[in-house]
Amino acid sequence: TRSNDGSRVLGDVYKRQVLIVDDELLIRKSIKNILRQMNILAEEACDGLEALTKIEERFECPNCSKFLIVFMDLMMPNMDGFETCSNLLEMFDSVTDLDQTLIPNIIICSAHDEESIRNSLNRNYLIKNFIPKPVGKSKIEKIISSFNI
Repeated sequence: TRSNDGSRVLGDVYKRQVLIVDDELLIRKSIKNILRQMNILAEEACDGLEALTKIEERFECPNCSKFLIVFMDLMMPNMDGFETCSNLLEMFDSVTDLDQTLIPNIIICSAHDEESIRNSLNRNYLIKNFIPKPVGKSKIEKIISSFNI
């Protein structure tokens, strides 16, 4: 895409500030539709490995907006949500003098035991909140309103 002055403009995919990570396509599409109704673009990943790749690509791209919020499922193939969060924690902790606004806020979306998920909120500072599945519009709106998107 080109701007009026002819310079290259990053496509919409690089402006999206929300990442939805879930192995179930229907859940990703459902959350994405809710966000679209709120005029928020979102990108999708089907597992933790894909999520790590997308977050790292954004982190290393100086002209790309960073993910502000990541909606993360826990039970996924290849790499589950807990392992993904641990890897993200290691990745961001290894960067010295890191601007804290570059670090995404993880919102766990799961149908699993809420108590164990709440315990992980205390162990990983990236995990900011928990939404039990099924994820509804009011729950997402409440989370989004607490961030500056």
